[in-house]
Amino acid sequence: VYIIKLTDKTDITEKNIEQVIEDKNQRERMRVFLAQKYKSEYLSRLMRAEDVAFLCKQGGIYNNTDIMFRVGSREYTAADVEKIIENRATPEELEMIYINGILPEKARFDIADEYFKYLIWSREAERLEIEKKPEYLKELREKEINLITALYLSAQASKEVFISDQEVMEEYEKEK
Repeated sequence: VYIIKLTDKTDITEKNIEQVIEDKNQRERMRVFLAQKYKSEYLSRLMRAEDVAFLCKQGGIYNNTDIMFRVGSREYTAADVEKIIENRATPEELEMIYINGILPEKARFDIADEYFKYLIWSREAERLEIEKKPEYLKELREKEINLITALYLSAQASKEVFISDQEVMEEYEKEK
């Protein structure tokens, strides 16, 4: 049995994270957590707009004319969702999405949900005129470079890699 007494409590924010968390790795994990939390709260706020509605339910079965969601004055039907998939997916992706030529309802729901969120984010970006802000464009370029680097490293890591016993021992000695 352990008895723990709370002696101090500090809310962690992006502004005070350097002073509150000493460990660099924990600090980075907390930054990711805070960013995800902020993104989720922001999206929830955007989804509560009066002219926005996600009408479909998971597990529901929809005819082509059924309205799945609305953003602004535009309503998107089940047929629209299929058209979005067909226009944006590669033949390989279509093969993975459709089963025996039929779009499963779970896939339709998931894609509708993702496209709905994409439209909401896009509308907010347009409203804020983000594409005209140099600081945003710089950050976007940095994220693109990070993404490309991550994809490259992932591709390199998937190749056969040989590590000698000597390299293992050197790494061990360096990191122990």
